[in-house]
Amino acid sequence: MKKRTLFGIITGLLVIVAAFSFQSKEGAKAAPNFYASESKILKEYNDVSELEKDSELIIKGKKLTETPYITRDGDMVSGFYSISDVEVKKVFKNANNEKVSKDITIKVLENGAYDEKTNTVFGSAGYQLMKKNQNYVLFLKKDSATGRYFVKGAVFGKVAIDSQDIEYGDKGHVKQYMKENVEKITKEVKKKYQ
Repeated sequence: MKKRTLFGIITGLLVIVAAFSFQSKEGAKAAPNFYASESKILKEYNDVSELEKDSELIIKGKKLTETPYITRDGDMVSGFYSISDVEVKKVFKNANNEKVSKDITIKVLENGAYDEKTNTVFGSAGYQLMKKNQNYVLFLKKDSATGRYFVKGAVFGKVAIDSQDIEYGDKGHVKQYMKENVEKITKEVKKKYQ
């Protein structure tokens, strides 16, 4: 009788553990797929001084939210971008004397978008979206038509400063010489703008 009861308890525990294990796997979201498109209008930079000269606004900021915009032609994605709210933490350059100062929020156009329906991140020229609540040094230019800022050179003009990661593509979608320049610029920015 004792063996039967012990066997029943062990079997019951195994069933419960298996159920929780299955549920946690089902509840965990898979890492998103990454799709990189080519960009013929991407301006490439060799070092941080080129990027600084070409930027109207250089800030340290924290990404708060994003709104993705994805255009489809049937099942095909034909365009994408995101508008992200970025809280300004520090202004390093403000060439046009814009009304930008610490603790205000600006709109930044990102060269990528996350499609929740397909769990896919789309990025132009290997661009990866800024992570929410993370700090970045951003090299920006203002679009006079919309009043939004955009990141200069896509992968070149956004440097994560809260992590050691260099954020561009899935490494296989960025040309080798671009990788080298992005890595070089990232190191220079982290040294200069910390």
